[in-house]
Amino acid sequence: MTAPLDEYIPLDRTFHELALESGANDDVDLTRRLGQRESLRWPNLLSEYRVILLSEAGSGKTEEIRNTARKLRQEGKPAFFVRIEHVSQDFEDAFEEGSFEEFSAWAASGEEGWLLLDSVDEARLRDPKDFERAIRKLGRLLAAVSQQAHIVITGRTTAWRAKTDLLLCSTSLPYRSGENAADENASAEEERDIATHTVAVDANLTAPFKIVALDDLHGAQIDTFLHGKNVENAKAFRDAVERKDAWSLTTRPQDLAELVEFWNDHQRIGSRFELMQSSIARRLAERDQDRSEARPISSDRLRLGARLVAAATTLTQESAIRVPDGVNNAKGIAIREVLTDWNDTDCATLLSRPIFDEGIYGTVRFHHRSVREYLTAEWLHTLIVDEGSRERIESLFFRSQYGIDVIVPTMRPVLPWLAILDGRILARVRRLAPEILFEGGDPSQLPRETRSDILCQACEQLAQPAHGRSLTDYSAVQRFANIDLTDDIKALLVQYAEDDDISSFLLRMVWQGEIRGAASEAKSFALVSRNKYTRIAAFRALAAVGSAADHDEVRCALLHESEEIRRDWLVELIPGLPESGNALEWLLAALERTPAKEQFTVDSLMRSLSQLVTEWPLLLLPRLLAGFHALLKRPPVIEQRFCEISTRYSWLAQAAAQTVRRLIDARDLSALEPAALSILRTLPIAQRYGKYEFRDLSGDLSKRVVDWPELNHALFWHDVAETRAALEVNKDERLIDYWQVGIFGHLWMVGADSFDTVCDDIAIRTLVDDKLVALTLAFCIYRESGRPAAWRARLKDLAKCEDELRSTLDELLRPPAQGRQIWKQREARWKKQAKKDVANRETNKRKWKEHLDANIEALRDPGAQGVITNAQYYLHQRMRENTESSNQWSEGDWCSLIPEFGQSIARAFRDGAVNFWRCHRPTLLSEGAKPNVTPFSVIFGLTGLSIETREHPGWLKGISIAEANIATRFALHELNGFPSWLPGLYMAYPEAVIDVVITEIDYELTTESSDSSSHYVLYDASWSGSWMWDRLAPLIIARLRKQPKNIGNLHYMLSVVQGSSVDDVAIAKLAAQKAKTIKNLRAAPLWFAMWVGVDPGVAIPALAARLAEIKGTDNQTLFAMCFSTALIGDRRQNSSTRQAFRTVEHMKTLYLLTHNYVRQEDDIKRAGNGVYSPGLRDDAQDARDALFSFIRETPGKEAFLALMDISRAHPAEKSRAWMAFYAKAKATLDADAHAWSPLQVRDFHDRLERTPTNHRDLWSLAVDRMLDLKHDLEEGDASIASILQPVDRETEIRKYIGNWCRERSGGRYVIPQEEELADAKRPDLRFHGVGFDGPVPVELKLGDKWTGPHLFERLEVQLCGDYLRDRRSSRGIFALVFHGVKASWDLPNGKRAESFGALIEALQNHWTILAPQFPGVEEIKVIGIDLTKRGVDTKAASKKVARKRGKGTDIS
Repeated sequence: MTAPLDEYIPLDRTFHELALESGANDDVDLTRRLGQRESLRWPNLLSEYRVILLSEAGSGKTEEIRNTARKLRQEGKPAFFVRIEHVSQDFEDAFEEGSFEEFSAWAASGEEGWLLLDSVDEARLRDPKDFERAIRKLGRLLAAVSQQAHIVITGRTTAWRAKTDLLLCSTSLPYRSGENAADENASAEEERDIATHTVAVDANLTAPFKIVALDDLHGAQIDTFLHGKNVENAKAFRDAVERKDAWSLTTRPQDLAELVEFWNDHQRIGSRFELMQSSIARRLAERDQDRSEARPISSDRLRLGARLVAAATTLTQESAIRVPDGVNNAKGIAIREVLTDWNDTDCATLLSRPIFDEGIYGTVRFHHRSVREYLTAEWLHTLIVDEGSRERIESLFFRSQYGIDVIVPTMRPVLPWLAILDGRILARVRRLAPEILFEGGDPSQLPRETRSDILCQACEQLAQPAHGRSLTDYSAVQRFANIDLTDDIKALLVQYAEDDDISSFLLRMVWQGEIRGAASEAKSFALVSRNKYTRIAAFRALAAVGSAADHDEVRCALLHESEEIRRDWLVELIPGLPESGNALEWLLAALERTPAKEQFTVDSLMRSLSQLVTEWPLLLLPRLLAGFHALLKRPPVIEQRFCEISTRYSWLAQAAAQTVRRLIDARDLSALEPAALSILRTLPIAQRYGKYEFRDLSGDLSKRVVDWPELNHALFWHDVAETRAALEVNKDERLIDYWQVGIFGHLWMVGADSFDTVCDDIAIRTLVDDKLVALTLAFCIYRESGRPAAWRARLKDLAKCEDELRSTLDELLRPPAQGRQIWKQREARWKKQAKKDVANRETNKRKWKEHLDANIEALRDPGAQGVITNAQYYLHQRMRENTESSNQWSEGDWCSLIPEFGQSIARAFRDGAVNFWRCHRPTLLSEGAKPNVTPFSVIFGLTGLSIETREHPGWLKGISIAEANIATRFALHELNGFPSWLPGLYMAYPEAVIDVVITEIDYELTTESSDSSSHYVLYDASWSGSWMWDRLAPLIIARLRKQPKNIGNLHYMLSVVQGSSVDDVAIAKLAAQKAKTIKNLRAAPLWFAMWVGVDPGVAIPALAARLAEIKGTDNQTLFAMCFSTALIGDRRQNSSTRQAFRTVEHMKTLYLLTHNYVRQEDDIKRAGNGVYSPGLRDDAQDARDALFSFIRETPGKEAFLALMDISRAHPAEKSRAWMAFYAKAKATLDADAHAWSPLQVRDFHDRLERTPTNHRDLWSLAVDRMLDLKHDLEEGDASIASILQPVDRETEIRKYIGNWCRERSGGRYVIPQEEELADAKRPDLRFHGVGFDGPVPVELKLGDKWTGPHLFERLEVQLCGDYLRDRRSSRGIFALVFHGVKASWDLPNGKRAESFGALIEALQNHWTILAPQFPGVEEIKVIGIDLTKRGVDTKAASKKVARKRGKGTDIS
């Protein structure tokens, strides 16, 4: 911290534990948090014996441990704060808290003490070995108290080496915890046991050291800091931080202190741009003079390095940066690959500055993403030095994808900052995507007129039917809101008053920018708007800028509206309520008009009321509680007698409980009033009732009630009165016994200390029934307290005055003998029976054990085939009892019998079960077996089969075909699918298995009904029998000639066929025939889905025709829903259809077709309407949307074109704009940049180019190179255009261009000479990448030698049609060279291009038109090189060249 010691501010700092992964090296895997444990505090750390505290600069760790040491010393404990850097050479002077003499005395004492060491990084400044020397020295000095010493070592994260430093500290500062240390006198065997136990435990790999890091400042810590720094209005400070989005500057004490200093001086926080500049400068500076002198480096060099590293993290899409600690670290960016001209020391110095935070251990990352984005923008801005560099830089952000200008997503966060720094980029952003200026950066740096225009553009964008959400993001509005836009906002509120989205957006700007000039507009919307979000925004805006009169007017108007008051509107008005009686009355009236809370919804109103109850003065709470009570009693109630709480207002119980709790804590006498007592009586009843809103209502109220005896007493008698009233109304009964009170729950408690009070009640209560209640209660206390004689005498004395009291007490003291005797006899019988049952069970177990011991062989062989003995049944039941719950019959865990019965009996049982299954032939359903009944003989046989197949891997070799048949019969009786051994049996005996299976399937189909699907073999085969589908499918197909009665069975059969190896042609033939002939509206869709899965080109048109001919829209919808769910699947099961339809074109057709019948306007809206069970409509909506999601998620041009087609043809016109929006979003995503390598970043920094690693980047470089040539010839001072202009032979121009590009390749690409393709065609030029195969063809034409139509034909046929047929290439270049001979060109559309530039533009536009015809071609760039810009008279030049040709001159 920057504050001096006497200004230390105790902040109750918290820490989180870091965990070291197994096998970690110095560079690796100390993950940021260990699980989800609670935050640690200083008491937690001081109870540990070894702690490493890591944090970045400015986090306050040094002041924390210094003051912790001081506090320990004030408590009289041995504690020392020591600078590690002084330990090895000047240990006597290393103490800042405590002294060397005190340390020596403690080290010799053997007492508990604390040594706090600061810090690892400081110790390594002078010599990297100093830290090691210091730790070893301390280890020697602390040898006598190593088990009593609590040691805390601090350091910057970048300085700590996970493996070597931990090993050094563990070795030099050892500590054995009592729970892990072995007894020195333990035997070797005991020690071996201890070691084994230790290995088995998942121990902390850093033990005995606990490695922790400081948490950022947050919440109350910031408030405490502000108070300590004399910030008078903490709320204003926090609001300003919120508006400036400056929370990243409040997380460390050093940063927060500087922010506070600025605030105290200016009562404001600077702009985001100012804060960013200041923050970067401060975080790159070294405040420790010693450290600065030890590692000197200029601020400019640090800034340059930070920019380049920021650019690398952005462009490589990797946020982690390796710390150069000499270890081969594999995580993050290797900083030396970026800062190639820096040494390790300078790199380490840069990464140690607080602009970086710790990341995964051994790496750092920028303290905040916005810092990285700003520094990247700064770096790019410094690279813009001329038009060529500008084009290179802008190409990183702006691209044309599929003919649409888009922003590269990866670079989008950088663009708002760069737009502030560069006016031309700003202009381009404004034209293309003005919303970007809302998304980041600091719009306040732009001129007011510019921001005004941008705000108007934003509103126009929001007015469109489809738009993104970034404009309306909370931080976006906050960032753009500014008081100087007041007039613009007011005018726009008038202009867009009927548009709720825009009104809400502008009102949020009024709120977040505190634009007081728009208060009247905000009030107007607050009064008249009925849109949920617009009115919420208006309420918030008015709360920020309106007057007290405005607020009163709005509140009053709300009460006078005819409809109910929305809960989310009332939430907005509660925080601003004045603490007055009028406001209280308004609140209660508003609550009365509020609808009930919807179940299972998050409710902010309850939270707002809770906050109000906490903050309002105690004086107002009794009236508030009375109002709550009246509403809680408002009928109808949840349940008469049992839970008499208002159905509509039950949600107020929570606020009522909190209110009465405050009154009780303050010992306010209003807590003794009927309203409070009634609520206290009701709360435990409501909680016991179990409704969600009533959970934990009473909380610790019971303790609070009991702690206030008067309240406890009053609550009991209030409970008596209300219980009596209920009894009199409902049953006309007397209440004369205390046990009738509070039987459904109560907060009052009585005990021995209540006896005197209850006795007084007997004496002073006027109602006899009350006296009887008090008497029964006093007697209960007397009995529970051991029946003291004095208490009995007192009770007799109190009861003697009234006959009913006396008789009641006599009966309590001497209950009727008959009643006591009956109860005692009943209790004795229960106990006797329970004891007898236990004895019988034990006797039964013993007898069975004796019988089994004597008849072991009978378990193995009962003497007759197919017989199961009682002993086998008994052991089987015991085995299942010992086995964890299973979802199948055939677990067969016979080993679980061993502990109780021994090896011999258990093995005999196992052998008997294995022997049994071969001798028993289970009856199948087709043979008359009862459905849904499994005989024990089948279960026992399945057990034997399970045991044999598990324990004898070669069991299949020893069985016959007949035995395979028997085993299959058993398998078909298994629960929940087939047993695990059946697939192996099938592989060995396929015919035997299939014969049994198909016989049972035939039986199912013969006996099926239309309203109940099978859950026998067909069902099991469809979901767990995939291993036999290939052989089963042809048999199923034969049976499908007859349509199954049941749709479920049809689904099972089709699943088998489609999952088998039956070829698509056969399936298509069957499905087509069935789809065309079946009329059932639920069955036919399954056949169509099957058909579409294998032959979509034919099936989809047939489906469309079938849907069109169905009569009735409801029938069409039903058919379409059944089809789509069969094709895609639903929430309960996946689709079994084959996947031939999963192409973009087919999915587009299906989506549009489905939308015609499963219409969007008829969709069921489930959101926010509670729990539901999805039906066919829900599944059909999901399936329809899944078709669209497939298109959206498929990368590439074809998907983009499909989305564009949908945007033109969507049946719901209101959705078309959104489809076009999604198409642009698809183009944007497809335009995203691949991650660069660090070396590419450095390459670009040095040369504004990088070596391509993919086809797109190679195309971009080829375009750049051709544009460089264009610029060189058209604009360059050394242009040779005048030499080339007379050259009218295409081959010579091609040779020149090829050579020029080769000379400037820099090893980044290769251009072969005279390259020939497989069809003997020769592209003019082809750029080839290095290390990947994705060439870029260049088609070169001399513009003067070709007519317009021929040039357009060459672009389409030759470049797109021939050279880009190769799947490796999807981008090409069409280059034209103009010599100045031709004046105009005819165009295919009948017009003329009157200039070369117009021709180039027409060709580029022509590609845009052609693009949908070439889905495999991503991009074509048309580049025109005009030699006349630097040339001479063309005719004269041509004659001159002709003369030179005669002399053999070569210009290539």
